[in-house]
Amino acid sequence: MRRLIIDVATIMLALATIIFSSSIKGWMVGSNKLVFLYIILIALLYLPSISRSLLKRDHRIEVAVLLCSALLVIFKMSVSQYYLKDVFGFIIYPLLLVLIFEQMNMRGRSILRSVVLTFFIAECVLAIIERTFRTNFFSQQLLEEMLEYYNTEAVFSFRSTAFLGHSLRNAFIVATGMGFIALDKTIRLEWRILLVLLGFLAQLCFNGRAAIIIVSLTLIPYLLIEYYNKFHFNIFAFAVSIVFLIGLWSFLTDTSWGGRLFNNEFTDGSGQARLLALSFYRYISNTELLTGGPDLYHRVAESLGTSGVENGVVCWILNYGLPFTLLLLPLMIALHLNKLKVYDRMLDRWIIMILFYGIGISNPNLAQQPGWSYWVLFYFAFSPGSYVPRPKLSAEDYLRRRYRSIAG
Repeated sequence: MRRLIIDVATIMLALATIIFSSSIKGWMVGSNKLVFLYIILIALLYLPSISRSLLKRDHRIEVAVLLCSALLVIFKMSVSQYYLKDVFGFIIYPLLLVLIFEQMNMRGRSILRSVVLTFFIAECVLAIIERTFRTNFFSQQLLEEMLEYYNTEAVFSFRSTAFLGHSLRNAFIVATGMGFIALDKTIRLEWRILLVLLGFLAQLCFNGRAAIIIVSLTLIPYLLIEYYNKFHFNIFAFAVSIVFLIGLWSFLTDTSWGGRLFNNEFTDGSGQARLLALSFYRYISNTELLTGGPDLYHRVAESLGTSGVENGVVCWILNYGLPFTLLLLPLMIALHLNKLKVYDRMLDRWIIMILFYGIGISNPNLAQQPGWSYWVLFYFAFSPGSYVPRPKLSAEDYLRRRYRSIAG
């Protein structure tokens, strides 16, 4: 019972911490402080088991990430850049979640699965409600700033912000969740399709073109193939699908729900910003290229004349410098690939990798804390072996078991 209470508390605090650190209010009060405090609390509870776990041979990548993170902190301090809390929140925190969730039993994993699935559904539903009423319930300040930036609402396409602050961050995290859910064979195919469709509607509300395109090219064909493999080809179902897709295309292109992607806005400021981000090196010195710095992101964005640096890898370099980016980013990719070995098919592994890194590279979120932490949550909630469904009992077995419990 004590272990169950600790597991539930760990799951709820982890989700609450990540959501809070992703929100506008979290930024305002200093979310890294909360993440740092949470890490200390959890580390004290799990320190003995984590220490034993790190000594295992199959955790060599995790140990390498920890050592590189320590070197990064020492290096940053040597150049008078105090990145301790940032590194803890961005790298150590997701790694700590991996080590903790690996030790949870199936009962704890089942609770984690229910909590994460509830969050995913609530996140998508809130995005749809916000888009319907054109109101950001938790990030109204962000909407006002965007309207001020564009000067007029006529050229600003509304975006839902749901629980996680910025629309592109929401799109990135929801797409990651969609990938893990779509590949989870313990969920009935019909429910997987409905959940992915719910996520796709949310993507339209977040209005992130990269996320919509990558989801459309990976998950939708994957689920269609799964459907026809299970139910075999049916001419009626095929005709209904074609009519539905034509109707959906017409709806998206004729209304504002299609956002920038379906309304011929491929070459707007945001699209050009992604190309401009590749010229970041022109606006920093060679020393800054090697060391990174806390103010480089805003300086480069201002120099480019854009609202942000729309490239995740470039943001890594601006924050941590080129050498540590070349060291740490491949290690994080290797960690993901190692965890994804639980999937038998290479196709399944690459779907997850393309969703996470393809969308993450197209905006700054690959260099921010929430996305990496949510990847861990979705992985342990929906990956193979993380959940074993209870076998369905026949009416006779149920009555027999019920009789024994009463008689005993």
